[in-house]
Amino acid sequence: MNRPQAIHALLAATDQAITALEAQLAETQRHAGAAPSAMESHSDTTRSQLQAVVINTRSALDGKRRMRAGIAGAVASADTSVRPGSLVTITDPTHGPLTYLVLDAGGGVETTVDGERVFVLGSATPLAKLLIGHQAGTTLMFRQATAERTLTIQTIA
Repeated sequence: MNRPQAIHALLAATDQAITALEAQLAETQRHAGAAPSAMESHSDTTRSQLQAVVINTRSALDGKRRMRAGIAGAVASADTSVRPGSLVTITDPTHGPLTYLVLDAGGGVETTVDGERVFVLGSATPLAKLLIGHQAGTTLMFRQATAERTLTIQTIA
């Protein structure tokens, strides 16, 4: 998988997530407008509860839009170490090769390109913090709550 393919696939996956959130937001707003107020006892879901869902959905939608802008703006660098904007492939004996686009903000989007999984990884995550600053060929120990994984950085683009 090359960088343009990964960026294109991640943009498409993010666009799908945005479309789904927009549909969810429209539907929730429609229900919120028709929902009874908290003073009406015949409803299990009040207008204020649905309005809270609307606020949370808007927040998630804003986050996905910011992440999409980050993906679209991720610029390749001649830097040979992992940094925000890097497309990095690591190997892990448990999960095989995994490819991440490291961004300043975002995460939670994944897709498949030519049979390989690619993920958006926010730079504040523990994995990104471990990878940033290291070069291809570096082997690192990644400690999680239940296990320790040996990761090797294969490529950086």
